[in-house]
Amino acid sequence: MTGAGVRDIRQALGLSQAELAKQMAIAPNTVARWEHAEDWAQGRQIPASMAEFLRCLVRLAALARVLSPTD
Repeated sequence: MTGAGVRDIRQALGLSQAELAKQMAIAPNTVARWEHAEDWAQGRQIPASMAEFLRCLVRLAALARVLSPTD
């Protein structure tokens, strides 16, 4: 997952970097580093489990929109 992918998911969820970090129980600056690809420049990547968690959050948010009652 790229830094842009992380940012796109976070924005799709309507979360700030700090809010996403809190949901993932990680430091807010970690989300910022992911989005700005600082970790990639050093040869590190987002752990696969974190990337999958982000994808699950998006699916859950989409499901919640479908299931929410509309007026």
